[in-house]
Amino acid sequence: LHASNRLETLAELLARVLATPLDPMLPETVLVQSGGMQRWVSMQLARRHGVCANVRFPFPVGFAYEVCRTLLTDLPREYPLNQERMLWSIERLLRPLLDDPEFAPLARYVRDDSQLKTVQLAERIAFHFDQYLIFRPAWSTRWEAGETSGDFTQPAHAASEAWQARLWRELVGDTSVRNAAGEHRAALLKRAIARLERGKGLSDLPSRVCVFGIPTLPPVYLDLLTALSRHSQVHVFLLSPCRKYWGDLMTQREQRRAYLRQDHDAQERPEDSLPLAGLGGVGRDFLELLLDRNPEETRLYEIPDNGRMLGRLQADLLDMNVDGDRPDFTDTSIQVHCCHSPLREMETLKDLILALLSEDTTLTPQDILVMNPDIESYAPVIQAVFGTSEVPFSISDRKPTRAAETIRLFLELLEFGQHRFEASRVCALLEAPPV
Repeated sequence: LHASNRLETLAELLARVLATPLDPMLPETVLVQSGGMQRWVSMQLARRHGVCANVRFPFPVGFAYEVCRTLLTDLPREYPLNQERMLWSIERLLRPLLDDPEFAPLARYVRDDSQLKTVQLAERIAFHFDQYLIFRPAWSTRWEAGETSGDFTQPAHAASEAWQARLWRELVGDTSVRNAAGEHRAALLKRAIARLERGKGLSDLPSRVCVFGIPTLPPVYLDLLTALSRHSQVHVFLLSPCRKYWGDLMTQREQRRAYLRQDHDAQERPEDSLPLAGLGGVGRDFLELLLDRNPEETRLYEIPDNGRMLGRLQADLLDMNVDGDRPDFTDTSIQVHCCHSPLREMETLKDLILALLSEDTTLTPQDILVMNPDIESYAPVIQAVFGTSEVPFSISDRKPTRAAETIRLFLELLEFGQHRFEASRVCALLEAPPV
């Protein structure tokens, strides 16, 4: 486990680890969470080594299935029971079940509506089933045995679990699904972990696996990496804002519950530490899962420049400092801009980036990363604003159906008759270059 409060330091550590290949003929494996992170890591490695070649950047889900295929026989090249395929089986199995009393809430939802609503419902159910297999694998085992999970005590939740358990049993018992998939993801991972724990002399496994910059992983994936570490090198590069142990920090709600349980120690916890506990809850839990597996730790924390507001905030997080003085800052290292539309947001962003590049001659466009929680809706605005500027840019992590203009127009054409024929929609379709 390599922990640091700076991503650049983690990239330097990764470059050191990969500097000496274990086998120059085999590719290195670096697990990342997104295409944007893949591009950034490859650029950092190229900057330090002169070139980045023979490096694979799989996502955790794909890598886990690769390991299963290596350890277990007769598995197809791609996982057959993924969300996209599962939803059609659920849609087919769901229709005859809607007349049963336990499916009454779903029947009311899709009643007097088009088939599209049933497909959309099946898509949401497939998503949650896939999440259950990753984060709650014990549920599927209990459901298949005709039992309940035991985690739902309220009547409304128990009723929801009843139809989900019934639908899950129908899904895994369906002949077409069983013939195509053989086993679902939870069962495959369980068998693969058992094979790694008892196996000796396993071949074709990657000699080294690096997990870089991923903020959290399901426990079952950590179990897989732990079992894999018996046969291969496994390095986890974790971005952590605090160098002290912060696994026991509690949010206001957790403090309240502890107080009601008469846990008087909770009254002694500093109230000012709550932002790190609340906003960093996912990172706190992931760190606990990692430490439970007793890894060898390397910590390289850097003290930020507290002469600026951003650096002072980072320094306070680094040492959980809640009692220090609060000087008045006038710098612009942290800014909040309130804009009335996405277009205005992008225009303001472009002006800020141009100002930064003109003020700091050492800054280059590749040093700038703009994060967005909904990149699909902002992509046209980004193209409109930055397409006419002198700043080179690229948009990462877009769905292929949105990035490919022809595919997007084809899908829009299929939906064209479901809306009013506004002049703007008709003209936009007719003016599109493929048309």
